[in-house]
Amino acid sequence: HGSLIITTVDGLADIIAPSVARYAAQHPKVAITLNTENRHLDLARREADIAIRLTDHPDDRLFGRKVANIPYAPFASKDLIKQYGRDVAALPWILWDEAAGAIGSERWYAERSGNREPIARVTNAMTLLSLARASVGGAILALPLAKSSGLVPLEAPIEGFDTALWCLCRDDLRHSDRVRAFMDQLAKDMAFL
Repeated sequence: HGSLIITTVDGLADIIAPSVARYAAQHPKVAITLNTENRHLDLARREADIAIRLTDHPDDRLFGRKVANIPYAPFASKDLIKQYGRDVAALPWILWDEAAGAIGSERWYAERSGNREPIARVTNAMTLLSLARASVGGAILALPLAKSSGLVPLEAPIEGFDTALWCLCRDDLRHSDRVRAFMDQLAKDMAFL
């Protein structure tokens, strides 16, 4: 019983939703808040109990576990493929805003585009997904996010783009039953990615 505040970015909400549903069904007396702001809430300041983050370098002041490796691949809509074909270099592309620091996708795009400017830039994953679905351009997406999107993969997952998915909490919460139960549920569900 009690409350459980989980924070993650909006692009991971679909990926963790089944775990939240299973946890809620098993622990109906726990009041769950899912905060999907694109800023990292500060666990040390008790802004959240659990953080689910895509990172290869989690904060070493936090306790947690890596629950999955998330692969990425280039995707496009069927309409965009009809118009431009499957040639990555011919398609218009949507990239992350340069301030997001998505250096890998910038490098991947530069190698294939002949230094063409992307058609659009975004600041969050759900906008990236929405624009790709609307045939604005191709997009590099996390496979779990893209799997039910209706978008078509253009290539195999990009080598070296995998990012670790971590479930983290403050050290003083690591033995909390409600925190441990959620971490266990998420790890069990992510084992199938």
